[in-house]
This record gives sequence, C-alpha cells and structure tokens, in this order.
Amino acid sequence: MAFATKIAALGICLGLLCTGCGAGENSSQPPAEGFAQSFTSTANIRYGEIEAQAVVERKIPQSCTVTFTSPEQLEDLKLVMESDQLHLSYRDLGFDITPDSMPSEAMIKLMLMAINAASKEEGISVSMDNDVVKITGTTEGEEFVLSYQRKDRHILSLEIPDKDFYMDFDNFILLGEEE
Repeated sequence: MAFATKIAALGICLGLLCTGCGAGENSSQPPAEGFAQSFTSTANIRYGEIEAQAVVERKIPQSCTVTFTSPEQLEDLKLVMESDQLHLSYRDLGFDITPDSMPSEAMIKLMLMAINAASKEEGISVSMDNDVVKITGTTEGEEFVLSYQRKDRHILSLEIPDKDFYMDFDNFILLGEEE
C-alpha cells in the first residue's frame, strides 16, 4: 500500500476507533461494558513503517476528533468522525467521506469490527495481568488485543499483530474527571 494511502487509512482507523471505545468507571462491570464515555488522550501509533502521534478527543458518543502532532508530514492533519461521516482536513483543504467507501485493506472495517467485538461478551476472551485486562478476539480473521486498566477502565493499547498495527494511549482522561 502506498505511503499516502497508509496515512489516510491510519487516520480513518483512528477516527473509527473513537466510535466504539471509551472508558467506564465501574470496575465491577463485565469487561465488554463501559467503553462508551467521552475521553481525551495522546496516542502513539505504529502502523507498518509509519510512526505517528495524535491527540484523540471523544466529546460525545457520536463525535471524535483526531489531530496528528507528528511526524511533520502529518502535523495538523485532523479527522472528525460524526455518526456515519468522516471529515478530513489538512491546512486549507478538507473533504467528507463515508467510512464504508474505503477499501477493506485500508483497515477501516477491520478496526471498527475489532472495537465493536471487544465491546461484546461473545467471541472474546478476557485475561488479567495484575491490574490490566486484555480482551482478545478475532474479526475478519485478524486477531486483536485491547488492553485497559481494570480499576478505572482507562484504555492502554490496541493491537492487531498481523497488520503490524499498535497504538498505545498516554495521559488518558475521562472527560469530567479532570474537573
């Protein structure tokens, strides 16, 4: 896949990630519940040979903004996901697309299905490593691992090993917690 296509796919995947995950505060909930709150976080992303950082802000359940901060080529690339529409903007350019219009090799459907699968109780396995809960599942034949802190349900990472995709979250804050 060409570099520009991977960049677009990466951004779109991050936007879609916001539609299905967040965090919950009640650690007594089943692992599949509680991924529906607003949050802000810094994301460190590796997708093949691409490494990037972005700020991910989910303010309402159907809206998420991903703003790339590095590398320089991606700086200020902004994605806003609202319901079934994705707006991409870079400096003075901007356009809207529907996520379904992207090819499956761009990982859009794969990412969305991984997050949706992690939020359900069937078809996943859950393991504990100290205070970290790992949800493992398969979607479209690809295994994913979503890790989060058990106590506060802050998402730690999302990995799709066969696609060489890894994303970890720093400075994860549930909106409303910081007040």
